[in-house]
Amino acid sequence: MSRKKPISEAQSGDTVCVDRGLYQHYGMYDGGKVIDFSPVDGNNALQNKQTAVVRQRSLRSFLNGDPGYVDNAPGFHSRKKALKRARAEIGKGQNSYDLLFNNCEHKAREWQTGRKESRQVDDAIELVTRTFFSIFDIFSGRK
Repeated sequence: MSRKKPISEAQSGDTVCVDRGLYQHYGMYDGGKVIDFSPVDGNNALQNKQTAVVRQRSLRSFLNGDPGYVDNAPGFHSRKKALKRARAEIGKGQNSYDLLFNNCEHKAREWQTGRKESRQVDDAIELVTRTFFSIFDIFSGRK
């Protein structure tokens, strides 16, 4: 379970998240700025993900008018260490974006905890799996 709190309470080294409706976008707060893994042209459309790079930008640009919050993961150890990891990756990551294995949440969680994880991906896979087995049960006569 994450520890969500208002974005106004963010401290350098916190994982921050902005709600984009169908998905959440993640980054690392750095004193009024955010380090995140996103397309360099600022367009977050999935077809532009091949241009994604780790970059630092203003909190305002990161939020882009959408609601945000702090979302530190369990296993979070040191804000200083997390921020050091994130800063070390600025300018890196070009052509490495992968929705299932290397997205913005994977990066932010890895910076914060040392583990590359995405609850969004895990939740989506669980939903697809449950749906598949429910449909299978219906067509096989189990339900």
